[in-house]
Amino acid sequence: MTREHRRLYITSGPLGKGGTGSHGPRETIAGGRVTVPGACWKIAVVVPADGGDDDLAKINAGARVIAVLMPNDQNAVGEEWAGFRTSAGDIERRTGLHFFDRLPPDVAAALRLKVDDTPVAPPRPLFHERD
Repeated sequence: MTREHRRLYITSGPLGKGGTGSHGPRETIAGGRVTVPGACWKIAVVVPADGGDDDLAKINAGARVIAVLMPNDQNAVGEEWAGFRTSAGDIERRTGLHFFDRLPPDVAAALRLKVDDTPVAPPRPLFHERD
């Protein structure tokens, strides 16, 4: 999307406790000093780059919002992240956080309900290898 001259505002974080990595399931690492989250979430708001510098003013109820909540399990999530899409409102309920608070209430309410269903193309490499 950034290649299409759009800006992305992304917020992400952990949820819960206990994930699965290459050494199996863990609730903590580093001798108990670091909690391993059970899930990870991300919310992206897509904003056109054109139309001035005030990105907040460009976000309306029609803005695309991509929200995902994925288990922290390296065997469950790969390139197929699109199957974990949800709404920003669902992530709010699960985390206790509040998103879109700088937007008008009606716009924020509309964005919280969206579940993105735009088909997702396979990932493209950022750099092309030379022969």
